Amino acid sequence: KFKTAKIFTAPNVNSSPSISNSSIKVKGHLNLFFLSRVSEVKNLHFALELLKSVPQNCNVTYDIYGNIEDIGYWNLCEKIIEELPKNITVTYKHELPFNEVQSTISKYHFLFLPTLNENFGHSIVESLLCGCPVIISDQTPWNDLEEHNAGYAIALNNKKIFVDKILEAADLNQDDFIKKSRSANSYIQNKIDLNLILNQYKTLFNDCIKN
Repeated sequence: KFKTAKIFTAPNVNSSPSISNSSIKVKGHLNLFFLSRVSEVKNLHFALELLKSVPQNCNVTYDIYGNIEDIGYWNLCEKIIEELPKNITVTYKHELPFNEVQSTISKYHFLFLPTLNENFGHSIVESLLCGCPVIISDQTPWNDLEEHNAGYAIALNNKKIFVDKILEAADLNQDDFIKKSRSANSYIQNKIDLNLILNQYKTLFNDCIKN
C-alpha cells in the first residue's frame, strides 16, 4: 500500500545528563528501587520472590515507583510483600514525576529490575546516568554490565545468581560503591553518545521535511 514511502529511523535518546550518586553505602545494607510500570512483563513479582531468599543479616529496602496497570497483578505482588522477612522493607511510592526522577534515584544504590523483555530500557539508562548500578535480567541490550563494573545482567532461570549479586551489592562499602557508581556513569556515557544521537534526530527531521 505504501510502496513508495521512505522510512527514516533514529535510536532511542535519553535527554537527562549524567550526575553523581549522592547515597551513603554501609556494608550489609542495600537500598534498591524499581522504576517502571507495574505489569507482569516487568517481573516485579519475581524480584519480590527473590528477596525472600536474602539472609537475615542483610537489610534491604526496595522502593517501587510506577503506575499500576493491572490491579490483579499488583494484588499478587502485595501478597508476596506480606510474606517477606523483617529484614526486607518494600514500599510502593506511586508514580515518580519526570522532574524528580534524577534527584530521587541518585539517592539509591541499585536499580533492581529483572524484566522479561526490554528493547531499550529507559529506566536502566536513567539509573546508570544517576550513578546507580543495576541488577537486571539478560533480556535487555545491556548485557556487558559486569565487565564494566556497572552492575549485573543475569539469566532469569538462575535465581541463585540474582540472590548472590544482591548480597554482593549489599556487602559493598562506601569506597567500593563509589567506584561502581562512577563506572555506571562511565559505562552509559560511552554507550550513548548524546550529541551523535541528537544530530541523527536533526538529520531525520530535516530529511522528513525534504521528503
